[in-house]
Amino acid sequence: MTDSGFGRGPIPGRPARQQLDETGNGSAPQRPDAVLEIANGPALGRSFRIERERMLIGRNDPPAVVVDIDLTDAELGQTPVVSRRHAELVWIEDGLFLQDLGSTNGTLLNGEDITRRSGQAPPPARPLGNGDRILLANVELVLRLSQPAQNDG
Repeated sequence: MTDSGFGRGPIPGRPARQQLDETGNGSAPQRPDAVLEIANGPALGRSFRIERERMLIGRNDPPAVVVDIDLTDAELGQTPVVSRRHAELVWIEDGLFLQDLGSTNGTLLNGEDITRRSGQAPPPARPLGNGDRILLANVELVLRLSQPAQNDG
């Protein structure tokens, strides 16, 4: 059985999770700082820091749906095209991954369609890199990754 990348199984092409010794010691991977920046439309230049393990991207529709990255004001037209629960960002070890959540109007990663289609197994979570362009319906985002500040201590 193939893991989608968000389950507990290993991710193909990724190193295994570091094991901690009996004292709980081990060096946790240092994550880069990550920011998603809106690259088009009325919210051009707005940015969102990716700080939590999982971040839901979509449109807020309280109380039913509350997202971490709300693109409601970023859409190009008056008719909403970004799904309420459109996609999810997930940190796995020191890498950031993107998964479409079965959105109505699709998700492209650097021009490649990664949309989860109804009735099909979800495509694997896609690893993200600096400068990657993500198109959620008609809202374009650019990922900016930078190395975290070193703690000299």
